[in-house]
Amino acid sequence: MLSPLTTFFIVSLLRPFAQSQKRSSHPRSTNVTHDSMMWPNKMLVFRTFAASDYQNLESGFKSWGSQLPCSVVSKNTRVDILLLFSAPWSSCPKAREAAEFVSSSFYGGNYSWAHCFDRMFVESAMIPLEEDMYDTRLMGIHELWVNGPNRQFERAMKSAGNRGYEIVYLMESDSQPVQLHWLDTLLAEIEATAPFAVLGR
Repeated sequence: MLSPLTTFFIVSLLRPFAQSQKRSSHPRSTNVTHDSMMWPNKMLVFRTFAASDYQNLESGFKSWGSQLPCSVVSKNTRVDILLLFSAPWSSCPKAREAAEFVSSSFYGGNYSWAHCFDRMFVESAMIPLEEDMYDTRLMGIHELWVNGPNRQFERAMKSAGNRGYEIVYLMESDSQPVQLHWLDTLLAEIEATAPFAVLGR
């Protein structure tokens, strides 16, 4: 379980379920069939960050040590992490340093939760600074008031699709786990609720 105040989405990138053999018994599934061999083999957790909050990147991941994502490594689903910065790296070199420090810590075995995930990637959405906007004061006034997060989401979906991921979980920068084995819970919810296009709020 994550903070109840945080918006999150799980998006399915699976192919249509036309040739499926398994029928879901979950009450929200409306008995639509899905392919049991396809659900899900590869999942991407993407963590967004920007120049305004990159300083919290390391502490956020370090806190996962007290709320371990998994009890055991999933044998059925490989889960990777994408750290996605909004703007060009040249606009904030310290943001890249922060992300690469987290990545180095992950691969260096410095995180007690690292065994729950397979790989970690660091990328930039390369949104021009003048378009990297998120200002709720401009809602209804400026059409680009939330353009930064929207373009990050678009970039993450393209990156996930190109890498062959079947499930994408948006974990925004202010998301913090509040329950042990939250990744196990997410995977169980995904399996129980399938098929879906978007799961979350």
